[in-house]
Amino acid sequence: MKPADRRANEVVNQYSNKFKRLDKQYAADIVGNGDNGIVGPFESAQKRFIGGQVIPLVVGPFGEVNKDFEKVLKTLARLAAACEDGMSISPLRNTDKKGGAFIIMLQQFRKALGVMVVRGMANHKLSRLHYVRATAEEAKFTAEANHSNNRWKAGQQRTSVKGNI
Repeated sequence: MKPADRRANEVVNQYSNKFKRLDKQYAADIVGNGDNGIVGPFESAQKRFIGGQVIPLVVGPFGEVNKDFEKVLKTLARLAAACEDGMSISPLRNTDKKGGAFIIMLQQFRKALGVMVVRGMANHKLSRLHYVRATAEEAKFTAEANHSNNRWKAGQQRTSVKGNI
């Protein structure tokens, strides 16, 4: 199994657990503690999604995609190839032939997605380049200096600071 497909399965499981948690929290009178096999309103809403679950679109750091994303790309390429603009982009007029407009559009979509992902990953790495230091201690100090400890935590009261104008 490809890493992108493995991550897609994790996303599906995470969403399934979130829907069950929402049912326990907001529809406890229906589902009880969740062990009785009764499906709550959130989980039943999820079952009405296409395929009975969320559709995870996962792209790996080198542009690889999961099975569901591949299906979406093929559907979009098929639609793009069927329209008038798709036919004018393709040097071939017959979409039934191998190598027709569909194949060309699919290749362009994959290439564009791959370039976008690799460019995004490169920008992410470049944005973190300022953390690179000669020693581990210097890197740790720089990272700590650039991260705030003033983050809101669950259960913490929010305070507002009013200044004099």
